[in-house]
Amino acid sequence: VLFTIDPGQLRAGSNTLHIRLWSQRGFREAIDPVSIGEQAVFEAEMERERFMHFTLSQLAAVFSATVSLYMLVLWLHRRRDEVYGYFAAAALTHALFLFTTVPIGGWMLMLGNHAACAVFWFASTVFLFIFSLRFAGLRLPLVERGVWLYALLMWMAFAGDGLFPGQRWLALTSSVSMGGLYLAIPAASLIVLLRAWWQRRSSESLLLALGALYSVTVLTIGSLTPPHHGLSLGDTHIVPLFVVMGWILTRRF
Repeated sequence: VLFTIDPGQLRAGSNTLHIRLWSQRGFREAIDPVSIGEQAVFEAEMERERFMHFTLSQLAAVFSATVSLYMLVLWLHRRRDEVYGYFAAAALTHALFLFTTVPIGGWMLMLGNHAACAVFWFASTVFLFIFSLRFAGLRLPLVERGVWLYALLMWMAFAGDGLFPGQRWLALTSSVSMGGLYLAIPAASLIVLLRAWWQRRSSESLLLALGALYSVTVLTIGSLTPPHHGLSLGDTHIVPLFVVMGWILTRRF
């Protein structure tokens, strides 16, 4: 956030700058150190910050939405190949998740909706997990139902404090779900893809495993790092994996 101080607001001697921070309930509150200096210098820094923490997320959202529609068209021509359908669903729900966190043009319908954000996040991770199973040639109905149930419980813990404000136990479970448990499903997808690579030793399975490893690594680092420190890769963690998945499925088609 960049503010311009009118020289008329300053007085000789000392001046006091008051800052009041407001945050939506259920979200983490934080403020970076305050800097005061020449406007031109800060405008250039503001553009860099906007690109790292805002533009990259917008590009990831548009990319995810585009690749989901593309895969959906391929799946309509090959209904029996479930990998196309689950990939399209994973990309679409990830795009919708990003639409709840960053404004895309005039699209602000779900911006800041805590419950919708959690729904799309966990749905995307489950679809990606089932895609990983199908890519590995596995069909595990009980495991898939268990993952859906786990995602539902995590969503209830994640969004409960926003849906039912004032309940202290919901606020506690929401903070616990943010403590790394939400990474369990992406980690499970990584394990499945690593297993597929170990069995097949193909370039396709290796690239998918590396893409999943990158995604989980970035998400883990993001969960341990204070917000808005360094390059914000959290919203773009899935892009390399989506690129590899799209290339493989397109070549197969």
